[in-house]
Amino acid sequence: MAIGGFNADLSVSYELDAITRLLATRDSNVFGHVSEVFTVTPLNSCVAQVLQQEHAVLQSYLQQQGFSQGVVEHQPGKPWRLRYSTEPVISLSIILVAGTDIHQLQCCITTLFEQTHQPVCQLIVIVTPATSEAITAWLTTNLSTASVNINILKSHGSQTQEAAINEAVGQAEGEFLLLLDPRVLFVSRGWLEALACHALRHDVVCVAPHIINLDSQILCAGEILGVRGLAFPVGYAERWGNAGYLSRYQSDCSYSTLATDCLLIRKDRWLEVGGFDTAYTQPLLARLDLNLRLVQQGGRAICTPYSVVAKQEAVTDFPPQYALSPSQELDRFYHAWLPVLADDPAYNKNLSLNRTLFTADSTLVTGWNPLKPSETRTVILSRRIRIILACSDLSSRWTG
Repeated sequence: MAIGGFNADLSVSYELDAITRLLATRDSNVFGHVSEVFTVTPLNSCVAQVLQQEHAVLQSYLQQQGFSQGVVEHQPGKPWRLRYSTEPVISLSIILVAGTDIHQLQCCITTLFEQTHQPVCQLIVIVTPATSEAITAWLTTNLSTASVNINILKSHGSQTQEAAINEAVGQAEGEFLLLLDPRVLFVSRGWLEALACHALRHDVVCVAPHIINLDSQILCAGEILGVRGLAFPVGYAERWGNAGYLSRYQSDCSYSTLATDCLLIRKDRWLEVGGFDTAYTQPLLARLDLNLRLVQQGGRAICTPYSVVAKQEAVTDFPPQYALSPSQELDRFYHAWLPVLADDPAYNKNLSLNRTLFTADSTLVTGWNPLKPSETRTVILSRRIRIILACSDLSSRWTG
């Protein structure tokens, strides 16, 4: 009622127009999934016949959002692409942990400079006690002549990687931060522009690229919470270039959490949430917690297929970095985030939380016990019941 209903002047795209006007004045929380069948219509009536009308509706949406220079691109056989800015330029500080492999670090930094068009404000390299003298010497010798402002930060012996990154942010001069893993290889020249295109949106807090391996398999295209109690990377082990469920791998998508291998974050939002919670010593828990607090503050976490980076990593049955053993630290994480883990707002309640995502879970018989990830519980009702049971177990452990 607030938007005045459908636009009678549109013969075909009136539903899309109503959706974009709702998004422009509200947010995605005004939409919900209804599983009951209300009506059955012919398939051809669901296929848009007037591309010009759709284009005009989407262009109007960009204008309403304040992106007067935004462009709507038609991609035959793929979803529309909304480019919020044709020449996005941001003030960027890159934070890179040096690691222990000099070859990986050299490839990461070399491809970074080769594939980055716009100027980088600052590169902060964190050197840990495990970093060899050879790496430190290479950084000092080879980066001293670079046109980028480069700082080398030495972390303390007892300092976790997350604590060192928090300290590095204090030295960051850019308005945006890029958390970068030394195993990342930059393979596309438009990687930063595609990330910056979303980062400049007022409703976005962080943006990540699709991550693939050198065998053209997807390693991470976003994350879904709740799989085996924690999270699982979208598209894992699938062929890069596949469309995915409802063209998900060809679309900009919102998620509750993103990988931090190459994550672009607004610095002001980082400071608002206080960065990494250093009470978490497990890197997976620390970054999931950071993502959830960023989104909880109000904003979207976007993963875009138009920015692609690579890692030299083979796929396995289950990525080991997502598998954690029970611990008090894990209990603390569940105590803080269990409702979101059990009912990820970025995922359909009717789809499976098994290894194969985006498949129907028609019976909902696969249970989930986050406190005992190696066991399977059978629950024949809904995820809401599973939340109650899991919270009950957690409460008894914490009070016992």
